[in-house]
Order: sequence, then C-alpha cells, then structure tokens
Amino acid sequence: MRKKGFALIIDELEEGLVAVAAPIREHDGRVVGAISVSGPSTRLTQKDLIKIGDMIIDEIATLQANHDGKIGAA
Repeated sequence: MRKKGFALIIDELEEGLVAVAAPIREHDGRVVGAISVSGPSTRLTQKDLIKIGDMIIDEIATLQANHDGKIGAA
C-alpha cells in the first residue's frame, strides 16, 4: 500500500492488532506528523483498512490545502 501513500500493519506488532497510517508532510516533503487508526483484526478487515487509508490520505490533502502546505512548527 506504500504506493497509495499509507502503510498497513496486520498482526505484525501484536496478534489481533491491525493499523493503517499515513505521514503528514510539509511543503518540502519533510514528515511533520502522522495520522493512524488501529483496532482489533476481528473488527477491521484489510478491505476496511484500505478504505480508511484512502480516507486518511484525503483528509491530509485537505489539511495541507487549508494551510497552504505549511503544517510544521513555525
């Protein structure tokens, strides 16, 4: 999923734990934060995680657009 801009974790850190995360980048490409969602694998399927990952990417784009690409500390 790295091509889509987010990472998936499925039972890698702990059995039964899944997560999706995407970086928030400054206008110059530096990572200044991240958004992640995690939960039990019994409730979040890989399909759910991909859908959530796409939503995270959309929200990050909105955040960057609303801040003229300047997100990091002043």
